[in-house]
Amino acid sequence: LGPTPDGFDAAPTFGKGGLRWVRADAPRRGRGGDAWYAFEASDGYAAATAELKRLRGDPNELAAHVAAHPYHAPALVVLAKFVLKLNKAELAGPLLARATSAFEAAMGGGSEKTRDVIKRGVLRADAADPEHAALFRALLTRARCAAMTGAAETAANLFRFLLALDPTGDPCGVLLRLDADLYEANDDAALLELHDRPLPVAAWAGSVEPLFDDAPRSCAAPCRAGGAGLPEGTTALLPGLALNRALALRRSDLDDPSARKRAVAAVADALAAHPQLLTSMLRACGVDPDSDRTTTFDFREISWHEHFRKHVREAHLANAYAAGALPLAIDACCLRGRKFWSQPDALRLLHDGAKVLTKRLGPGKASTKTLAIVDNMWSATALAKYAAVPVEEFGDRFAQLGPDAAEGFDDSLLTADAARRAADERRMLQNGGVRRVAGGGGGFAD
Repeated sequence: LGPTPDGFDAAPTFGKGGLRWVRADAPRRGRGGDAWYAFEASDGYAAATAELKRLRGDPNELAAHVAAHPYHAPALVVLAKFVLKLNKAELAGPLLARATSAFEAAMGGGSEKTRDVIKRGVLRADAADPEHAALFRALLTRARCAAMTGAAETAANLFRFLLALDPTGDPCGVLLRLDADLYEANDDAALLELHDRPLPVAAWAGSVEPLFDDAPRSCAAPCRAGGAGLPEGTTALLPGLALNRALALRRSDLDDPSARKRAVAAVADALAAHPQLLTSMLRACGVDPDSDRTTTFDFREISWHEHFRKHVREAHLANAYAAGALPLAIDACCLRGRKFWSQPDALRLLHDGAKVLTKRLGPGKASTKTLAIVDNMWSATALAKYAAVPVEEFGDRFAQLGPDAAEGFDDSLLTADAARRAADERRMLQNGGVRRVAGGGGGFAD
């Protein structure tokens, strides 16, 4: 997860006020061979958490708390999100690195046991555990920051690690965007494997609200509870994965006409299951299919085909839209994919795939049998849980606070020097309130 930020000591172990990991019982969604762990707080770490809960929301108080507890992950994540909303990503990076370092120290990042479970891809943690929320929030925020700053490979790897902690539960909604991150990282093989080997999507059986700052747009009660009581779904019907697979197929061999033919067929398959993707992606790319007059990418006639009409969606996808998860997945696909699909070659691919589908269906017909399956899967299986993920998580930037929010904020409290001063003061208090000065001859009482 990266080196310790410059100037800071290594994250503490359990015996020195940090965390430790212990084997835990697998939740219901667990699979055979998984190694589930729980993180336990030392007395000192628990005391820092209790202290954090007493703070009144003053950013300087929070920064002072972080100076006094340099590896207290919950506080580090909250402070990182605050400075990101001040558009100071350079301050957030070291905070998030320290937050993840706290958990890496608990896992014994250099140990054979840790390397083994990570290499085998079986390390699991349950975000429903209150002690784990900071780990998921820190990884998610680090991955989003990497994606926003153009570090595509780092972002993809962080998202993959985050997903691997709970691949069937996926409380952070990674599966709604991972395809785009893999494509941007030029890892077409991983994207195609993700599509060709569908993963089960299980109920999470917990609230995701502690993981996000924003509220979901609309979400039915079962979705807020992580899809509790709903049967498993599958990644085979994720709109972003289905559509961006076409880009990976096309890029697999740009000189091979058969590669493009497979990519066109992939677009047709994606639009057969998700007709609203066509106009949603076009509008996300700045193309209005109703007023477009270009001869190369004329989508007007295609968008008027029965399959892409609004009343078809209302008639055949009513349950999925009522549950709220499918429109969220469509928006996530468009937010993450518009930078790719707005390119001329990609727009032509989208056009050609849609045209192939309309010819396949024939005039005045929609893929009603496929839409019935999609409607059921996105309303009556665990896929519906994704309605609880805020759409803001898929944006290209963090929401910004007004200029007054930064007034009076002392970012010098985030430095290693501030942490050393806080450590000196803590030792002084532990020694009876007197700090000895090198060379003798004096001190002062608190």
